[in-house]
Parts: sequence; structure tokens; C-alpha cells
Amino acid sequence: MASFAPLNGLALSGGGARAAYQAGVLKAAAEMDRNARRSPFPIISAVSGGSMGATILAAGANDFHAAVDALTRFWTSCSCRNLYGGLPVSRLGVAWRILCGAAGDGWLDARSARALFAAQADFEGIAAAIEAGTLHALSLGAYGYASQQTVHFFQGRGDLEPWRDGPIVSAHVRLGAEHLAAAFAIPLVFPPVKVHREYFCDAAAAGRPEAAALRLGAGRILSIEADLPVSTAQRRNTRLQSGMLQAAAHAVASGFGCSGGDVQAPTAACETIRFVPSVPLPQLARSHWSCVPDTLRKSLERIEEETAFQIASLLLFEQPFLEALLDLGYRDGVARRDDLQKFLAQP
Repeated sequence: MASFAPLNGLALSGGGARAAYQAGVLKAAAEMDRNARRSPFPIISAVSGGSMGATILAAGANDFHAAVDALTRFWTSCSCRNLYGGLPVSRLGVAWRILCGAAGDGWLDARSARALFAAQADFEGIAAAIEAGTLHALSLGAYGYASQQTVHFFQGRGDLEPWRDGPIVSAHVRLGAEHLAAAFAIPLVFPPVKVHREYFCDAAAAGRPEAAALRLGAGRILSIEADLPVSTAQRRNTRLQSGMLQAAAHAVASGFGCSGGDVQAPTAACETIRFVPSVPLPQLARSHWSCVPDTLRKSLERIEEETAFQIASLLLFEQPFLEALLDLGYRDGVARRDDLQKFLAQP
């Protein structure tokens, strides 16, 4: 692997709508770094809902403030209708589509989301930023159903080499809409996405973006997560109602309680500033329950309340909730001004 001076890395995890929180933290960071034009994060790594933000920031690496503005506009333009079109209504229909998830279908229709991502993502801008030297690498993680491997698809300088660490592998590629869609495909909820010869889904439950940032040359990492950690004991004690629908819903919710996988050993010696929401996001979703579309709410009302709020925090792409997430992220960023300023002041 090529050797570089340590660089600043940005790691974005999260799931679905929760990733709007990250834009709020980055807005606070941009306001503290007014004189800088180029991005302070030449290495950006993401999984799950953080992937769209990572793609926008990477394409705008030549102008960090404009990129953060673009990211905020993206989140303030989202809605459930333009992220997923049809919603299943019947219990049988929901259960069947969940059961078919690993075979190529999903609970929700992802065609609208993929069209939106393709329209918003500037992949030519990513290549231009790498050519200009303002972006070292962008990595998007996804999980392969057949190989059972987390693959960090990355685009970066030509001398960057792929790595392998057990079930965690990487591939140096030219990123496209299919990689972004795969990274965002929440298991059992959105259909998996075919990339090359394999179907992939969101890797949030199987891998962490910090490890990829470190492998790509990051010496310092700003990690912005989009949920509070859920302990093993909490998962074990979660009450499960009988029935296949409840079990599948719990699997979706607990899979996004916290990210797992490859973060501990690789980042042990790396300076990392970690942001997690100061308010549990399922609790925030509960306070915006009236914003949940009727058909989605009818489905969620059939399962345990705690799990329903977890899933709502993933899928509630409605403006009141997204604006609350942006505001929470911004307030958390301002509250840790000293940490952010210290990080941004380093070359």
C-alpha cells in the first residue's frame, strides 16, 4: 500500500433518514471554518444513510461550504413519497415482501430513491476533486449476500491499493449510482442491488466506515453516527411478540441500533472524535409520529411499540422530522465547538 502523510478523515454511518443528523453537525463545522474553501476531509468513508452525504461532500471537496449547503438542501427536499413510492398495506403483503427481501424484493419500492440518488449524485465531480487533489478517496460500504462480505467500494488516487481483512474487503472502482443504491439498501426494507455479479445491501450492521478511512490513509477521524449504541443486553431483553412480521421488524430495527464489525482494532491508535445524537432518535421519531404516512403507520402499529419507533426513525423522510434531525445535529456540533475547532485546526 502506498504511504502518505496522515490526513483528516470523515466517517458517516447511520441508517436511512437518521443520517440527516450528520448534515447538522457538518453545518456547525462549516461555520467554524469560514476561511477554508477546500474540504477539511480529503478522505470520506460511509455506510448506510451516510453514503448520500459522503457522495455530495466528496463531489464538492473543492468548496466545503457549498457542499454542506448542497447536503442540507438534499435533506430539506426529501419526502417519503420521493424516496419510496408504493407502501404495502395488508399484513400479508408486508410479511410476504419482507420474506422475499433476500431474494431480490423488499418491503418498500426503492425505484424513486434510486432515481433521486442518481439525479443528486455528481460522480463526475468526485473524479474532478480527485484530479484536483482536494479529495484523496471516497469509500462506500455494502454487504454482499452471496459472499457474506462487507465490501468497501472506493474511488481515489491511482496509487491506492485494495485491502482485505477477513470478511472485510475492498475494491478500487469508479463509483456510480449502483454503489450508492447498494450502500443505502436497508436489509429487508429495500431490495438489494446488483453490483457486478452479486447482490448487495446496506452494511451498517456488519461494518464501520472508520476502518476504511484509516486504511485509506486517515490519521485523524471525525466520526458522526446517527444513533445511540444499543448494548447486547438491551437487544436480548427486547420483548418480541409472536409472529414472523414482528421478528423481521425487530431484525431491521436492531440491525441499525449500532454498527458493528471492523472498527475496534484498526482505529485503536487513531485520533477519533465521535459524535452521537444527544437525544435518542427513536424518541425523536415518537414525537413526530403524526408525520408518519398513513400506510406506513398502519404497518408499524402491528408490531411492538419500541421496534416501531426504531423503524420510523429509519424511514420517516418527512420535513418536520428531518428538520428536527438537522437542528439536533447542529446543536450537538455547537455544544462541542472546542472539539470541532481543534480537529479542524490540524493540517
